Amino acid sequence: MEFSLLKQIFCNLLGYSYIEKRRNQPTFFTSNHDRFSQVAVINTRESNIRDISENETYLDDVFDLLR
Repeated sequence: MEFSLLKQIFCNLLGYSYIEKRRNQPTFFTSNHDRFSQVAVINTRESNIRDISENETYLDDVFDLLR
């Protein structure tokens, strides 16, 4: 539900390009209006924010994927 709501806000309302990464491969939505305004919504492996700090390579893997 959160992903759908965020996509509606950023793509339809604000016209951003949007990158959505759930627990699988990312999905890219490129804006026809402004390709330089981008937002990325990323899901962690667990439902708590502590999962990011406990897994030392998680952020490196996410940044590599987004580049």
